[in-house]
Amino acid sequence: MSSIKPRLAIVNITGCTGCVISILDLHEEIIEILNRVDLIYCTTLLDIKEIPLCDIALINGTISNEHDIELAKEIRKKAKKVIALGSCACFGGITGLRNYFRRDEILEYSYKTVLTNEHGIIPSENVSPLTEYVEVLENIINVDFKIPGCPPVPSMIKDFLLAILDGREPSIPSKNLCAECEKSHESMLIPTKEFLTFRVNASHEIDYREDLCFLEQGILCIGFATREGCKGRCVNANIPCRGCMGPLEKERDQGCASISGLSSIFPIGQLITQEDLSGTVYRYSLPFSILHQVHKKRERGKKNE
Repeated sequence: MSSIKPRLAIVNITGCTGCVISILDLHEEIIEILNRVDLIYCTTLLDIKEIPLCDIALINGTISNEHDIELAKEIRKKAKKVIALGSCACFGGITGLRNYFRRDEILEYSYKTVLTNEHGIIPSENVSPLTEYVEVLENIINVDFKIPGCPPVPSMIKDFLLAILDGREPSIPSKNLCAECEKSHESMLIPTKEFLTFRVNASHEIDYREDLCFLEQGILCIGFATREGCKGRCVNANIPCRGCMGPLEKERDQGCASISGLSSIFPIGQLITQEDLSGTVYRYSLPFSILHQVHKKRERGKKNE
């Protein structure tokens, strides 16, 4: 058996680096990974400028500028396996909400309406131009595997990497978050022609039961349209799910799945008056959604007319 360890690169594109911190949150368990790989590139931990050839590359962040595209393509050429790490790389993440606006609108607002940029100058020299839209990694290069989450649970990253190192097919849970939620259902599963609730509440606005499903109490939660795997970190701490694990495998459009489910629980009038409903249901997955793909084709069609 060869004594040469597989070479691992951890690469950041546009993002918050939270996915890398999640790896470090393995604490002493990270030794089990480091004993089996040669960590050759990680700008968070190592001072290495050039990306060498590697066996496995974990890429976290979104494709948001031209440099991200160049970097992703370089990694694809140098890595045998590429893993999209985190919901930014998999689905677009928080950064993907930029796609609700045109690129010029974003630049104008960000640099000309803030007090901290006194002269309203939009940087251009030596700054990589923004892409027209935020893109998911798989729209730019071939991706072998995905590990969703914002950030992914440390144990999921560990199990995923160990499976690859052992020559096994890695997998992630496929049910929705309700399968991991410890809260009870009293009326959710009872067939009825009536809405379960006639008001949409924030959890801080009402006195709610901690043991009962949020939706049954009129509190917006989209765990039913979100993949499990996070171990219910938020809902079991009495924070409604915001959808960071992304859509279910057979539900490409998390926002549409959310609206479809919520409309059978809340009156539609209550839903459409919610502030930024579209931002809520597409918080982590807008660039990956069918809605956005249709929008891109329509906008580019207008430019070609």
